[in-house]
Amino acid sequence: MSVFQFPGLLGKEETKKISLRGRWIEREFGFEYTQFEIKQIEEFSKAKKVELVEIYGFVSWIDRTKFLLLPTRTTNSSYIICEGIEGMDFPPNNQYISCKGKWKYSGTAQSIYKILVVDDIQLDKPDYKKFSSDIKPSEFQGNLFENWTNIDPIQQNFLTQYFISSPSLPGRRGGITVSLFNPPRQTRLVRHLNSDLRRSIAPELLGTKQMIFNISELKHRHRLLPFDWTEEVSDFENISQNTQDLLNRKIRINDLEQSISLLSKKHQPNNFDSFGLIKSDYPIVIEEHVERKTHSLYADLKMTQFIVAAHMNSPSIEQKIYDESLSHTRNAIKKFVDTKSHLATQLLGHDKMLSLDFDGKPTSILNLAISQQRISNSDVVNKNRIISATREYIKNLDIVFRVWDDRTAGGKIHPLASLNFDEEKVLVFLHKNGPHIFEDICKATDLSHDRGKKIIDYLHNKKNAIYMYSKDKYAAVPS
Repeated sequence: MSVFQFPGLLGKEETKKISLRGRWIEREFGFEYTQFEIKQIEEFSKAKKVELVEIYGFVSWIDRTKFLLLPTRTTNSSYIICEGIEGMDFPPNNQYISCKGKWKYSGTAQSIYKILVVDDIQLDKPDYKKFSSDIKPSEFQGNLFENWTNIDPIQQNFLTQYFISSPSLPGRRGGITVSLFNPPRQTRLVRHLNSDLRRSIAPELLGTKQMIFNISELKHRHRLLPFDWTEEVSDFENISQNTQDLLNRKIRINDLEQSISLLSKKHQPNNFDSFGLIKSDYPIVIEEHVERKTHSLYADLKMTQFIVAAHMNSPSIEQKIYDESLSHTRNAIKKFVDTKSHLATQLLGHDKMLSLDFDGKPTSILNLAISQQRISNSDVVNKNRIISATREYIKNLDIVFRVWDDRTAGGKIHPLASLNFDEEKVLVFLHKNGPHIFEDICKATDLSHDRGKKIIDYLHNKKNAIYMYSKDKYAAVPS
């Protein structure tokens, strides 16, 4: 047990005995402000009443010329819009700075607001002790997947980052989107995986409502955002309008980070240009050899604590590193496309799966790097981290394209061909291995005699996809 001072959210200041676990829960639900936060909020209130301002806070980019200055990384009730003078270096996103400047008025007659014109910026470090977790990142990821086998380590990491997410970036809302697909013989596998991962997290974190409290020391009400993240789960085949808006990063509800999970009963989308796949950060294929063991209904509070600690850490990134990194990721995706043939070349371009636009895959990789730095409690996102995240992203694409390429027999079967799983297996086998007799086809595709006869008759007589190569051998019709 530890003793902590709680400012007057619960009335008069009092000493309260509370366990470390209990303190994390109270922090999550807004019952505890730190002295650092109270001081910062108070200083922001004072700054708005004076002409010459000298203030400390955290940077949140708006565009290339303006940024928000926030008192803490965990609150959005108080902020200052800042504008730099010509020739001044732009501060890194999420960086704690001190700045000096004067107020000017902007806007229209109907809506006038103040902007702080900054003439001096100094990088600084806050007098603020970081929250940390009782478990390591490897333990967190291990606990998430303890009831699953044969999921690729890179894909495990991506699914882990879904819960960590990333702070907002210029022109794009924070959050990570995954599209999960799996082979059709295990139509419930993806949904079981998603539900098991969610079960590892305290249910209070899913859809938590933001709360506003009175701070008696400051004599006003204030919204605390210790954990500004929510998630959206949607069917890939039937994406709701709300999910579409989130995928487009169009709406900004309290500046929440919104991770989205698109679940599919099919092992790939109906169309590679489909909206959900284009807007998804990470397409992930859950292969047939993945298995689910017994599952537990127990949610370890340390897992919840880990997520809260990660979300209270927003590593900074310099504008130069941001620009260089986007260029690096674009080049890496182009290079990957050059190693592929029929699939990848169709997917590169505006409003395609491998879009290189600002809202496309290069920013997805940057989001991944930021999330990975949060999970490791790092202060800065450097280019080496982004290069590493790019390699991991490309490896995941390799997994996805290997599965999809196998399904299309290297492009010989159209990706949208209307075949069931057994028909697909027979046709892929013949495309890859050439003419074979009936018995060998059944053995290779694990089909019974009767089932094999029905499939081959259908592909031969109805689909015209195979033909009699000789008296007793079948072959695939060349594409």
